Order: sequence, then C-alpha cells, then structure tokens
Amino acid sequence: MLDDSTMSCWTVNGVKICSIRDVEINCMELTTDGKYVIGGGQGFVKFWRMSDFVPCRELEVPGDVSCLYCTPPDNSVDQYMLVGFESGGMSIVTDPKHRLHCLDDALKSLPWFDN
Repeated sequence: MLDDSTMSCWTVNGVKICSIRDVEINCMELTTDGKYVIGGGQGFVKFWRMSDFVPCRELEVPGDVSCLYCTPPDNSVDQYMLVGFESGGMSIVTDPKHRLHCLDDALKSLPWFDN
C-alpha cells in the first residue's frame, strides 16, 4: 500500500502484476490459501482476488476496522475471520453455508429429530 491509496501486487522478481487506486484501508490480511487479500476500513471489509485484484465481496461492518485475522484451516473446525474495531469491539465472520451445515448436524443428533 503506497501513500497515494494505491494497492499493488508484485511478483517476487519485482514485476508489477496489477494495482488498484483510491483504496483507503486500515489493515490487510491474506487468506490462508493465498487466493484473496482482505482489507478493512471505515465501515467495510473488502475481498479482492489476489491474482488480479478484482473485488469479489464487500461486507458492511458497524465501525472503523483496525485489525483482521483469518484462523488457520482445520478439518475439524470451520474457518473464521476475526474483525477488530477501533472502538474495542470484535466480530466473528464465517461462511453461512458452514453455519447451516453445523445446525443441520446438531439437529440430526437430537433423538427426537426425524429426517
């Protein structure tokens, strides 16, 4: 991230791959698989594809994002993204499909639940 609010992607050999302008973010995190870069700013968390910086998702959040963290992938636990706010608050973000799967598994484990 440069002083002029430009975010650029470079190879290890110093070749510029792509860049985007007018990005005002406070913090960045790379997903554990390296496919996406996540940026947090005033009221948003944005996801860009790492290969070409095409924006692919934006989340509205209730404040100024000060830090981001992606939990490591684990086969027994879903992956989460932790979002910290300047106010001291925190949000935990997960894929809704994973939450629905967990709910479905929990319901199926109940003795009175009939598929």
